[in-house]
Amino acid sequence: QEFEENPRSAAMLGRIAAVLVALALALAPEASAFLGPPRLAQRTCGASARGAVSMEVDGPGEPLMAPRRRFLSGAAALLAASPAALRLAPASAYDEYLQEPTQEFEESEKRAAEFKKKQIALKKKFQSYLDDLNGATTDEECIAALKAMKSLIVAEQDVPAGYPKESLVKIIRVKKSMMAQKELWGTPVEIAFKEMVSAVSLVQSPNRLLPVQ
Repeated sequence: QEFEENPRSAAMLGRIAAVLVALALALAPEASAFLGPPRLAQRTCGASARGAVSMEVDGPGEPLMAPRRRFLSGAAALLAASPAALRLAPASAYDEYLQEPTQEFEESEKRAAEFKKKQIALKKKFQSYLDDLNGATTDEECIAALKAMKSLIVAEQDVPAGYPKESLVKIIRVKKSMMAQKELWGTPVEIAFKEMVSAVSLVQSPNRLLPVQ
């Protein structure tokens, strides 16, 4: 995937263009002789009963076909060198890209580092509340943990990466089942659970327009 990054592709294309322009300039005289109107003269090579035989010449005594042969030879050399240039250009562009990162690249790296740092802190705090819920032995402790989770979601307007709603609900329902076997997890706990799940659904919704409260 040599052309995947835009800066690398642009640098590579610039190098290839420079190589092709240089080669085109070097071959310009030959191309002019091949394509332009030749300076024709007549040289009588001999005479016979069938008439005079003449040959076109270009310039002072040079056959017209000689520049054409040189042009075609140069074009063949250009085609032979093109694959090597295409192979070398991406590596050179990549080295230049690494040595001189653009401002946009540096800003993107900074934003990515800040997002990663924020996600680590958010995940650590959210997991601590989930651990409090799993370790709760009373309805009051369950309600406190669920409300703490909801408050964190509302404050950050986000859920830590790795906690999709389906997985989170499945984890909490296991705890609910364990508490129900002890005749716990009453209506107040269920309400706190539903409110937390609702907050998760809202912040993860792609159609959310307003902040979750």
